Amino acid sequence: MDIYARRQPGFTLPELLVSLAILGVIATFTIPKLLQAQQDQRYNSEAKEAASIIAAAYSLYKASNAPTSSTTVSDLTPYLNYAKVDTSSLVDDVPTYTSVNCSQANKGCLLLHNGGMLWYRKDFSFGGTATTNALYFAFDPDAQYSGSSSGSNKAVEFWLYFNGGLKSWGGMDSATTNSSGLIGGPNAALDPSWFSW
Repeated sequence: MDIYARRQPGFTLPELLVSLAILGVIATFTIPKLLQAQQDQRYNSEAKEAASIIAAAYSLYKASNAPTSSTTVSDLTPYLNYAKVDTSSLVDDVPTYTSVNCSQANKGCLLLHNGGMLWYRKDFSFGGTATTNALYFAFDPDAQYSGSSSGSNKAVEFWLYFNGGLKSWGGMDSATTNSSGLIGGPNAALDPSWFSW
C-alpha cells in the first residue's frame, strides 16, 4: 500500500490564512486595550507615590513648624522629595482644563523621581485653620502637555487639608476653600480616568 495514497491530516493554505486573519483582528482590538490598561496602572501608581510624598512633606513640616492660615505650598517644598525644579515646561492640567506653564511666576513645578511633574500655585495658602481649608497640588504623570483638555494623560489634583487629610478632586470635602476664596466640592469628572484610590 502506498503511504502517499492516503490523505495526510493538516490544514490547507486557505485555512491557515483565514486563521491568521482572525488572530490579526483579535490582536488589533486587544493589544491597544492591554497597553492602555498597563499605562493607566503605571500612572495611578505614580500618582499614589506623589500623594505619599505630599503627605510625608506635610508631616515633616508639622514636626518643626506650626501650620497657620498663611502656610503655602512653597513652605512645604523643602520637605518634598523631588529630582529638580522645572521653570520651562508646559504640562497638563486636570480634565476639562488645558495646560499649565511652569514659567509663570505664580506656578511651581517639581519633576519627581518617577518622571511625573508635581505643580502648584505659589501664592495660595490655607487661608484659615478649619478642616475644609486646603492647599492644592496637581500631578501630571508624563510631565508633558497632551495638547487637549481631555484624554488619558491629564493631571490629577490633590487637596491637602489643614488637618493633614489628602484627597483628589473627585473625593474632596464640600465647601473646600483656601486663601484664593476657591470653594469647591467633589467632582469625579475632574479626576482623570486612570486615577483611583
